[in-house]
Amino acid sequence: MTPRVDIAIACSAHQIPNWWASLFAHILRDIQRGTFEFGQLFAVQSAMPDFNKNNSVGGVFASPEQKGRNEKTDANRTAISGYFLEGGESGVKADWIFWNDDDTVFPDGAISHMLRLDKPFVAGLYFNTNPPYNPIAYKRIDNGGYQHLWDYAPGSVFEVDCVGMGCTLIHRSVYEKILEEYVVFQRPNASLIPIHKSKIFNNAEARAVMALGEKESVIDGYFVQQLVEPSVESNHLFPFYLMEHGRTEDMHFCELAASVGFKPWVDTSIVCEHWKHGAKTYEDYRQEFVKREIKPMEDFEI
Repeated sequence: MTPRVDIAIACSAHQIPNWWASLFAHILRDIQRGTFEFGQLFAVQSAMPDFNKNNSVGGVFASPEQKGRNEKTDANRTAISGYFLEGGESGVKADWIFWNDDDTVFPDGAISHMLRLDKPFVAGLYFNTNPPYNPIAYKRIDNGGYQHLWDYAPGSVFEVDCVGMGCTLIHRSVYEKILEEYVVFQRPNASLIPIHKSKIFNNAEARAVMALGEKESVIDGYFVQQLVEPSVESNHLFPFYLMEHGRTEDMHFCELAASVGFKPWVDTSIVCEHWKHGAKTYEDYRQEFVKREIKPMEDFEI
């Protein structure tokens, strides 16, 4: 059976025309190969981090009462994910969703190639537009943070801990497994947070603190926060993407996916252009790598 793919683009109103021409040329050529059935095209407005104070108006899926906060990247991606899971306007559910950002251009044949890999969560590679032009792919380090992928064999395919969403293909089973294994709670500030079912348990000491009216506390070095079932008025979708404290929304999704058995893969043969005023590519990264003589990650294995 020919797989059906929805295409999702996080876009703003300020991208240069050349980007749109390149993007749709690649999409149309890939569709013509006949390796997949094109489902629906979803676009969201605004792809800026929360801490950049982006106030772009008119998120495609934002209702009038959801302006402002819900036009940030995490809410937009979550809205698109909901449309993908429900079949969008047509009601026909696609097997895959392909994410593309408004500043990345993937190479010809990328979607078809990624489908042939038969990985439920796989990304192409693109590079930071600022020095040292590092790849947007990461490995977890001991302190719980992330370290950029520095050294790798071009053309290789391997697992990482986090990828950017600028050129990423995800099977619907990844989203469905997250929905199956997580429960959504509401924080004291009314924001939502998904908690894995295996991590939900009663704690008498924490309950005693909460009974005193405290919403948040630290107990034996652990931050404890009162969580409740979301209010009926909330009407929020499952928060697949959350952007908080400077962490990008893709990190949150990658952690959710990994916790249910789907770590992301990177195919380094799929090298994208990352546009700002011009494209940044693999060659920019490689020149910086050689110039700085950056030491490869000793614990990274391909």
